[in-house]
Amino acid sequence: MATDGLIASTPSLPIGGCITCPLVSIKTLRTQWQPESGLTILDTEFDCAQTVLSVWAALGDLACAAKPVHIIALSGHIPPCEAIRHLASVGQQALVDRLCAALPPDVPGYHRLLLDDGKIVLTLILGEERNALTTLVGRIDVFYIKSQIASDLTPHCAKQLGQLANVRAQLFCDRQREGLPEILQAGGFVTDDSAMQTSPQVVSARYLPRWAVHGRHVVPALARRAIVIGAGLAGTAIAERLTVRGWHVTVFEASDAPAQVASGNLAGVYMPMISRDDNPASRLNRAGYFFAQQLWAQLGGVGEAITGEACGVLQVARDTEQQTAFMQAALKWQYPATFAKWLDSAQASRQLGMATRGGWLFPQAGWLQPASVCAAMLRACGSHAGQLTLRCATRVVRLQRDEGQWLALDDNGNILADAPTVILANGMAALDFAAASALPLAAMRGQVTHVPAALLPELPFVLCGDGYMTRPCDGIVSVGATYGQDTGQGVCLDDHLENRGKLMQLLPGLDPLPDVRGATGRVGVRCVTPDRMPLVGALPASSAVIGKGVADKGLTAMPRVAGLYGLLGYASRGLIMAPLAAEILACQLTGEPMPVGRALLDAVDPSRFVLRNIRKTEQED
Repeated sequence: MATDGLIASTPSLPIGGCITCPLVSIKTLRTQWQPESGLTILDTEFDCAQTVLSVWAALGDLACAAKPVHIIALSGHIPPCEAIRHLASVGQQALVDRLCAALPPDVPGYHRLLLDDGKIVLTLILGEERNALTTLVGRIDVFYIKSQIASDLTPHCAKQLGQLANVRAQLFCDRQREGLPEILQAGGFVTDDSAMQTSPQVVSARYLPRWAVHGRHVVPALARRAIVIGAGLAGTAIAERLTVRGWHVTVFEASDAPAQVASGNLAGVYMPMISRDDNPASRLNRAGYFFAQQLWAQLGGVGEAITGEACGVLQVARDTEQQTAFMQAALKWQYPATFAKWLDSAQASRQLGMATRGGWLFPQAGWLQPASVCAAMLRACGSHAGQLTLRCATRVVRLQRDEGQWLALDDNGNILADAPTVILANGMAALDFAAASALPLAAMRGQVTHVPAALLPELPFVLCGDGYMTRPCDGIVSVGATYGQDTGQGVCLDDHLENRGKLMQLLPGLDPLPDVRGATGRVGVRCVTPDRMPLVGALPASSAVIGKGVADKGLTAMPRVAGLYGLLGYASRGLIMAPLAAEILACQLTGEPMPVGRALLDAVDPSRFVLRNIRKTEQED
C-alpha cells in the first residue's frame, strides 16, 4: 500500500526522559489505510508512545476486526506514565489513560497488547532492541528508525530491514549520520530526495529493491472458514481469536458440553515460570501469562465473568537446592515486585500465616475454573465479526482432503462440515487422525484430590510447588496433582495419598492433615510432548515425502500437511498457554506479525521433532 507523506518531523529533543519522534499525519493515515490490507508499523524507539498514540488517534475509529493495525515498538524499558502524559497532546489524554492501564510490568520480552478490543495491536519488545530485527516475524509497511538503531545503522542492518519490508514499504530514519542513503540502498531502500528537502532532519525512503523478491511478501488468500476439533481451552481460544478476525468457525466436541476432558477440573492454577537462564519455556510461559491476563480482562474479568481469583500464588521451593536457585534468579533478574517477588522462609511464612519454605510470590497470579474460561471465550465469539457454530456430542471420526477442502466425516462417512482449514485442539485424541498419528504426544494421568475447605486453613493465596493447593471453589480446595503414565480414569486412594504428601511439602507444619480415605477427586489426562513445549502451527508431512537436503534449510522449508494445524501438548499449562498459542496460530493464518520472536516460534513448531530426527539420522550416516 502507498504510505507517502506519513510523517511531519519534529526536533529530536529530550523532554521528560523521552525523545520526541516524527508524528504520524492523521490525515494521510486515514486516507492511505485500507481495511483489507491493514497496516503494520515498526517503531524502533517506543520513547513516550507518541507514534502509538498518534496512530491510535488516527485509525482507532477506522480499524476493523478482519485486519487490525499493528504497531511493533522497541524499548529498553517502559517509560513512566507521567512522561507519556507530559508529551501527549491534549486530545490524546484519554488514550494515554487507556494505554497506561494496558502496559505490562517492566519485564523483558515480547508483550502483545490489544487496544480498542484488538483494533490496534501493540507488540512491545522490551530489552531486546539490538536483537529485535533478527527475531521479528512479520511484514512491515512503515518503518520509524530512531535513536540508537538510527545512529548505528549499517548495510547489514539495512539488509535486515529489507528482509522485514513489505512491498513498497516506507521508511523514515532520523538523520543521525552521513551516508544514510547509501547504507539504506544495501537493504533495497531508495531515498526520496524531495521529501528530505522538506524535512531535512528525516531521511525518507521506500522499499524498491533492484532484485526480484518473488512474491515472498504475499500472504495467500484463504477462505476465512475453519473446523476446530475440541472445545476445551485450546479449541475455544482459537475460536475466539479467529472469530474476532471475521472467520466462520465450526467447533466439534465429542462430549456433551465444552471443557469436559482435560479442561474439566474444578480449579486450575495460573502463574508464570522463572528460571536462572530465562530459557525458552520460561519466556514462552511469561508471554502467555501476560497475554492471558489481558484477554481474560477483556472477556469480563477474573472473579466476575470468569470464576476464580487473582489472589496471588506462592511457588514454594521443594528443597534447599531449589530455594538457592530461586534466590540466584531473583538477584540476577531483579523483576518488579508487581510481577514476581522472592520471599525467604520467614517472609513467606509471615505472609502465609503458617510455616512454609521460601519461594516466588506472584501477586497477580491465582486460580481459575477452566470451564468458565472456555464459556467466556465462546460467549465472546458471538460479539465478534465472525461466526461460531458449536456442535457438542458430535465426534469427527475421519478427515479427508478433497479439492483444497477438508471434509469432517462421522463414523458412517457422512460429511459433518467442510473448510479449507482444520485445527486439531483435542489433546491425545488428535492421534486418532491419520495425518497426525505420528506426532510425539504422550498421555500423563493427573488426579486431583478434593478436600472440604473446613478441613484446611484458609490461606491468602494459592500455594504451588511439586503440587498445588488452591483457595476454595464452591467450598472445595483442590490439592494435586499426580503425574503418572497410567491413564486409568478412576480415582484411586494411592493418588490421594500422594497428593496428601504434596500438601505436607507445601505446609510442613499442618496438623492435623486431612484424612483422604474416601475423598472425592477428578482424573484428567494431560497431553505432553517430549520437550514439554506445545505444538502450535502447521502439522508436518510424513518424513517419507521430505527430500534430501530440505532439513539443511531449517523449519521454514519443512513440508506440511496442507491446511492442517495443531494446538496440542499444553501439559499442565493450558490456562496461560491457550490464548497465546491461539494468537500465534491466528497470525500464521492471516499473515499478521507474530506475538513472539523467531526462537520461540521454532520452539513450538510441530515439525521440530521431525527435523531433529532427520538431522540425527544424517549425522549417523
